[in-house]
Amino acid sequence: MIRDNAVLFYNLESELVRAGISKPALAAMIEISVSALYAKMNGSRPFKLNECERIRKYLEIATDREFSLDYLFESH
Repeated sequence: MIRDNAVLFYNLESELVRAGISKPALAAMIEISVSALYAKMNGSRPFKLNECERIRKYLEIATDREFSLDYLFESH
C-alpha cells in the first residue's frame, strides 16, 4: 500500500525542485487541482498521457534540458 505522503516519481519530484517549479504552479499548468496532482504524484491516481507530455514539455522549457517520459515517470 502506498502512503498518502509518499512520492512515487522521485525523478519528477527532483526535476521540479531543481527547476524551482511548485506543485501549485504545475497543477495550474496541467489544469488540475493541487490535490489531484498530489494524488497522482503518490500513485493514488494515474497520470494521463497528455498530462505527462505537458509536464515534460514544461520542464524542458524551464530547464533547457530534454527528458524522457520513462525517466520522469519511473516509479520507485
